[in-house]
Amino acid sequence: MKQLSVAVVVIVTGMTCAQADNYSDMAQFAQSICGDIPEGSLTRTSIQGKVEANAGLLAKIISGDANVSGTKTEEIYKGIPFDKLPDKIPTVSMCKIELAKVLLAQQHGMVIQHTEGPCSPNQSGNGNTVTCNGPAK
Repeated sequence: MKQLSVAVVVIVTGMTCAQADNYSDMAQFAQSICGDIPEGSLTRTSIQGKVEANAGLLAKIISGDANVSGTKTEEIYKGIPFDKLPDKIPTVSMCKIELAKVLLAQQHGMVIQHTEGPCSPNQSGNGNTVTCNGPAK
C-alpha cells in the first residue's frame, strides 16, 4: 500500500483537485480489486474478472460521469490493456500498482512501463528516456 500511495502522490503532484480525486478513486478501485483476491491467486485472469464485475464503477471513475451508459461502460472496459498486466503477480501491493498503471494508461492513452526490470525507469536512471539492454518485462 505504501508503494501505491507514493506512486499516487508523485502522479498527483501538480494536478488539479478534480484530477487528484480521480487518482485517489483509481487507487481505491485498485485496492478493492486486488485486496479481494487472495495472494497466490493474483493472476491477470482473476484481476480481469474482478474488474469486469465492477466495470460500471470503473467507467464512472474513468469518465468522471455518474451516469455512464452500458455501451460506454463496455467500451471503456474493452479498452483496458489487460495484456500489459503480468501473468502472475506475487503480492497485493504489486497488483495495485500494476492495475492502477493499466487503468490510468487506458484513461490517458499512455504507454505502460513496468516498475521493475532492465527496461524500467528505475533501472535505467535517465529520466523519461529508457534505454533497454535486456528483455522488457
